[in-house]
Order: sequence, then structure tokens, then C-alpha cells
Amino acid sequence: MINETIYRLGEYRIIEYENGLLRWETYYHFGVQRSGKCFILGDILIIGHWSHEEPGYLILEFFEQLQKLPVWNKTRYYCFAFELLDVATGQSLTNDFLERYLTLTSSTGSKSLMNMSPGMFRLGRYQIAVTDQLGWI
Repeated sequence: MINETIYRLGEYRIIEYENGLLRWETYYHFGVQRSGKCFILGDILIIGHWSHEEPGYLILEFFEQLQKLPVWNKTRYYCFAFELLDVATGQSLTNDFLERYLTLTSSTGSKSLMNMSPGMFRLGRYQIAVTDQLGWI
């Protein structure tokens, strides 16, 4: 049997398995819950796209159970994968891309696949700072 630790993060249950895998679950609509994978990149929890839907608690039951869980404290920040865009295509990042990227960066110890030089860059209305110490900021 795999040991797991369950946390709450807003309206999400974050499940951490002993092998390091992370999953999320949330109430979707009348007695249905959705779930998917999570990823950690530095100090950011990335909540991946939903990949599974099943019968679950009613809304009140789900949130009563949620309130009993400890607060997620493994990362300081979080975001949703659908909010992360590929600059070249404008498409949101897929779970497969995130898995490949995180596997590659953890095996090489690299902070970034882009091998960008430190500096300041502009992306639309945003300013991006790249440093040689932390990779992407």
C-alpha cells in the first residue's frame, strides 16, 4: 500500500505520495470531482490539467472534509498549467510537456532548458528577469 499525505490548497486537495508523485482533486459539480497531476518547479506548485472525473462528495461534504486537512506548505507559490503559455505558439502547456521538462531539468540539474543569458526581457506587457543564479524569476 502506498502512503500518502493530503493537504488543502484553496478548493483543492493536494495528495503527495511516498514516491514523490503529486495529484490534485476538487469538487466539480453535483457529486462529481475532478483530479489531475501536480508538478513542482522550484518553489512553485503547478496544478496540471484535469485528467480524471468520477463520482465524489456533495459540495458540503467535500468542503467539510477539506477543512480538516493541513494547509499545503511545500511551496510558496502555485499556478495552473492552463495559465502557462508556450511563447512560440500561445498554447497552454500540457501535462506531458511539464513531465518531460521537469524530468530533463532534474536529471541534468539545469534550471532552464532555454540556456538564456542573464538579462531583462519583455513579453507583451511583462518584464522578465533572467539571472544566472536562480534561472527564471
